[in-house]
This record gives sequence, structure tokens and C-alpha cells, in this order.
Amino acid sequence: MRPYGQLPENVMAAWPDRTAAAKAVAGALAAFMNGSGECWPALTSIAERAGYSRRQLRSVKKGLRELRLRNLLIVKRQYYH
Repeated sequence: MRPYGQLPENVMAAWPDRTAAAKAVAGALAAFMNGSGECWPALTSIAERAGYSRRQLRSVKKGLRELRLRNLLIVKRQYYH
């Protein structure tokens, strides 16, 4: 895994009305991505990488929701038995 990720500049430039939460979460997800652009971090891991505390998970969820609504993120939930 790469130690740092990066988002294509055109993605962020084409989205000037993004929230701070969406930008932070997108950057955090980029840091977790593998070569195929996939990642499976825990919500708390995303929060930590984005600079949020565990008490601010609502902001992380808001950022994730915004990325999904903009079709910049596909979420596949994993269920454990």
C-alpha cells in the first residue's frame, strides 16, 4: 500500500461547492486506496486520517454521504457473522 494517496486535481477542481468534511474524507480514502482504487478502512480509521476525533464521526459520515451522492464513491458494506 502506498503511504500517501492523492485525488485527481480535476475531481476537486470540478467540485467547488464541496464541504470541508467531504474534502477531508476524500483525502483520507485516497490514502487508503490500493492500486485498483479500492479501500476498506473502518469509519474510525477514516476519521483519524481525516483529522477528526471519534466524537466527530457524524462529520465523517456526512463527508461519505456527500461523496456517494456525487457518485465519487461506491460503498459496499461488509457484514460479519
